[in-house]
Amino acid sequence: MRKQAISRLLAGSALLVLGGCQSLPPSVMVSDPASAKAQAGTPVGKNQVGEACEYRPSSQRDADLDASRAFGVWCGTWRQPSGRIFEAMQTRDGAAPLTQLATASLWRSYLNQRATCTAPTPTSILDGVPAVLMQCTEHNGGWPHVAVAATLGGKTFMSDGVPSAMPAVEAAIASLAGRPLAQGARSAATTLVDQRLTTQPFGSGDLDRYFGLMRLGDSKNTVDDFSGAEDAFRDALAVQQRILGPNNPGLAMPLMHLALQISNQERFAEAGALFARARSLLADGADPLVVARLDYYLAMHALNQKLLADAKALAQKAEKEYAAFVPPGMAEAALRGSPAPAAASAGRGSTLTALQPLIVDPQAEQGIRGLAAVLRLQSTMAYDGGAYGEAHKIADQARALLNVSGLNPPGTAPRVIRVAALSDAAIGDLSAAERGLRESAYLFDQVTPNEKPLAITLFLAGREAQTRGDLDRAL
Repeated sequence: MRKQAISRLLAGSALLVLGGCQSLPPSVMVSDPASAKAQAGTPVGKNQVGEACEYRPSSQRDADLDASRAFGVWCGTWRQPSGRIFEAMQTRDGAAPLTQLATASLWRSYLNQRATCTAPTPTSILDGVPAVLMQCTEHNGGWPHVAVAATLGGKTFMSDGVPSAMPAVEAAIASLAGRPLAQGARSAATTLVDQRLTTQPFGSGDLDRYFGLMRLGDSKNTVDDFSGAEDAFRDALAVQQRILGPNNPGLAMPLMHLALQISNQERFAEAGALFARARSLLADGADPLVVARLDYYLAMHALNQKLLADAKALAQKAEKEYAAFVPPGMAEAALRGSPAPAAASAGRGSTLTALQPLIVDPQAEQGIRGLAAVLRLQSTMAYDGGAYGEAHKIADQARALLNVSGLNPPGTAPRVIRVAALSDAAIGDLSAAERGLRESAYLFDQVTPNEKPLAITLFLAGREAQTRGDLDRAL
């Protein structure tokens, strides 16, 4: 009876890694709103949906872009920039140098990590300033994106952002080059962008609502509120579908999130239909990280239905897909599986310092988070199958990966530690089990205080203390 109850607990908690592996792109992460508001901005008119815009210096310049300065273009009420502008260290004057910059450069690598972009197209910004333009699609959510490089006033500017912010981005570049704007002018680049968009223009407010709802769904999921998470993801899907249309591949992301929450509530037929729709939207050239996430979610969907063979096969597939993006040094450290104490994982030791530049890559970060989540799921399934030593080993690998990367997806580490502790209990090491469960409870208290995951872990720790005869600690 005890084993059966723990199996149900682990099967349910395996689904909670969703919040931990969900990773929004750096362009939508809120860092320090108060600091951002304190900076004085330079007005640059409105975007195409009527939101007022301004630009101001950015402290988040990527040092690997060979940029001397960086700026953010902020529109509407969104607390993140709608566009980013980098002033290159080296001037690239003429069509060929600009095309080279947009084809094979550190800036193009920066874009490739965040979006899928076309080859550069010659065009012009402002009142005929030569430029090259790339039409892009963001990896996260499939949102249209645009990137432009141009040289003005002896300075080369590299920019990217929301399509509707193009007029404001161009105005900011003109201001930075010390050039007055021709009011009401419409550039060739803006016309090209408009021709690509087959749906209504969207502004910062739309993105703010979409990503806000996705974060809300994650937070609800993390505390076992699957119904609340379903509502949030359903609303996010509605926002995106209204703007991008019903057949855009970007819809696969909110669809699979929604499907998993419905599966968590054991509405398996409904969840299966949504997963199938998400799969159909992902073409052969889909982002492999999105494909990996779908396979991982399908593994949890199979586990919900007690289809263990299917769950294991899908988890192994997702593991390989995520591992392809993990820096080799970190993958090797995970395989060695020598986790440091939880307190030490917050620090950045010499090993992490050597690997830290690799984490700047958003795709590597998603790979690390996803691989840790899959390892935790595999540890859960090993425990459920009675392979307690294997469960502990895999949990140690997940924890080692998080430690060496310095990443701490909310809720992942305490669940990894909890599986290892329950494995200790199953093989009779009650002292280690109690220590692990108390550590897990402490970490849960840091990320989800006074919520269900913490309560469950405290009950488990109390049970192990009672088994050892320590009734005071159990109580």
